[in-house]
Amino acid sequence: MNIDKAQEIVDACCAHTFYKMGIREEPPPSLGAYSLRELTDANHAVAKYNDTRTDRKASTVCDDRLIAALYALYHYPGDNAGDAEAIVIGGGCALLCVRISDEPD
Repeated sequence: MNIDKAQEIVDACCAHTFYKMGIREEPPPSLGAYSLRELTDANHAVAKYNDTRTDRKASTVCDDRLIAALYALYHYPGDNAGDAEAIVIGGGCALLCVRISDEPD
């Protein structure tokens, strides 16, 4: 994957956090077309590219936990809150995907 494509994917991942924080007004783009491997590879490629930059213009990258959460968000069907079933349980927690709207991405 070239660095431009990697940056495009990482920017789309970051857009989700920025939208939630109110920094970005428009809804973030869907990540449904990307595999977990593509998301993590893109993130690591941008982080590695940041390490080689001499112009001090590093790009924002995501924590791997955010990448995993975004992948789950787009690749597991959302349940209604009352019917939600855990995707996985461990460490005293459960990962669920709960539908908050009937609107598509």
